[in-house]
Amino acid sequence: MKITQLLLSFILFPFILHSQNLSKIDAGEVVYIQDNKVYIQAESSLNFDTYEKVTKTIKAQGEIVSSNGHSTSYKIPQHIVDAYFKHLPFIILFDGKSKELGKAHFLHVEFYDGSPSTDFYCVYQIENVTPNQGYYFYISSLLKDHFDVANQKTLDEGNYEKVVLEYYQSNNISLLYDYYSVEAIEINDEVFLLSKLQNQYFIFNYNKESESIKEVYRSEKNVCFIRFYPFFVDDKLKLLMKELECETDAMWDNVLSLEGQVLK
Repeated sequence: MKITQLLLSFILFPFILHSQNLSKIDAGEVVYIQDNKVYIQAESSLNFDTYEKVTKTIKAQGEIVSSNGHSTSYKIPQHIVDAYFKHLPFIILFDGKSKELGKAHFLHVEFYDGSPSTDFYCVYQIENVTPNQGYYFYISSLLKDHFDVANQKTLDEGNYEKVVLEYYQSNNISLLYDYYSVEAIEINDEVFLLSKLQNQYFIFNYNKESESIKEVYRSEKNVCFIRFYPFFVDDKLKLLMKELECETDAMWDNVLSLEGQVLK
C-alpha cells in the first residue's frame, strides 16, 4: 500500500461534516455494495507505530469473512474496534440523484488484506431495499432532519465552454497542454459549472442574466474530481466531491460549501 494511500485511509475517510446545529456528522461516498451490505471507508486512529501491530493481531484473532487466494477479509475483533475505530450506528443511503434508498445499520468493521493494497471498511446491512448498480453516497441518520434533496439536471456543457475559457484567459490561468473540461448542472434553477484542468478543478456559479461566471471554489493543485453529489443541509447547498490526487489512485471525499469554504 502506498504511503499516500495509507495516510488517506487514516486521515481523510470519511469526511467529517460540521453544521451550525449539529455535532460531528459523517457524509461520504459508498465504496461498494454486495449481498445487501454497504461498505464505507472506516475512520481509524491508527498511525505508523500501531498499524503493523494491530493488523498482525487482526490476522491472528479475526474471523475470516472471505478469502479467494489473492485477498482475505477479516472481521475485526470488537476490542480492537473499540480501541481504534469509529463508526455510526445507522446511515442513510442515497443514489447519485440524491434519492433516498433506505436506512442501513452497522454490523462490524472489516480489514481487507490484498495485493497490492489493504484497507478498513465499516459494514452496514441495508434495510428494505436492494440497490441497483451505480454510485451511492451516505449520511449519518442523525443528519436526516437537516438534509434535503437537490433537484438537479445536467445541462449541455457546450453552451458554457466559451465563458469558462474566457475566465481562464482573463485571469492568466494556464491551461496545461490546452486541456480542460466543463460539466454544467442546474440545481434548483441555479447553474453551476465544474471545470477540470490538467491538475486542478474549479467550480463556478453562472449568472443567466449577465451570462457571466463567478468562481466559488478552487481546489488545491494536483487534485482532480471524479464525481459529485449536491444536497442541502439546513437549506445551504453542499457538494460532496469524490476527489483524487491527479495521476494517482489516491482518493478521498470532500464536502464543500459553494461559498468557497471547505467545511471542517
